[in-house]
Amino acid sequence: MGGNVVAAVKDIGEQPAIEDLIGGIKVMLKAYDDNEIDQLFLVSNEFVNTMTQSPRVEQLLPLEPVMKRDFLIIGIIYMNLMLKICLMVF
Repeated sequence: MGGNVVAAVKDIGEQPAIEDLIGGIKVMLKAYDDNEIDQLFLVSNEFVNTMTQSPRVEQLLPLEPVMKRDFLIIGIIYMNLMLKICLMVF
């Protein structure tokens, strides 16, 4: 899997504050809105045990097709995230 890393946020701990993520989020969402990227992934490590961490890759954009009931839930979560970002930025 090849690709260009457009933005990265690292060393943020297990429960980062939105302030720690806002810069990377803005860069990534702008790149997606401007059609500079066609997919957005979240890549992290998942703790297995003290000797092992497994890589974890989740596609964030574009949203995967879901059932209408689930779409409402995802839409609400996305809108809440965008509201928090707007309040932090502006």
